[in-house]
Amino acid sequence: MYSAASYCKYEDLDNWDCGYPCQQLKGVSKGYIKRSVKNDDDLFGFVSYNREDQEIVVSFRGTNGLDFKNWYMNTKSDKVPYQSIEGALVHLGWYAGW
Repeated sequence: MYSAASYCKYEDLDNWDCGYPCQQLKGVSKGYIKRSVKNDDDLFGFVSYNREDQEIVVSFRGTNGLDFKNWYMNTKSDKVPYQSIEGALVHLGWYAGW
């Protein structure tokens, strides 16, 4: 259900009022949502806390099928060094998107 919620309208997600996905995740409430949008690359995700299940979730929306730029970013699948952690690699498309 978290992945389904990542496709909701931003305003509905902020209020945790996005219909069926939000209704099924009763332990999450408005105060536990932090979303991130980078419009240039159409990258969208959110972090939530479910107090009933005692879980922290990071969820990202998948590829926006109607947006060429989003498709292009997702094809950048080479791994590049993540400078904050020695020896770590990260997906170039995600890293460039953030």
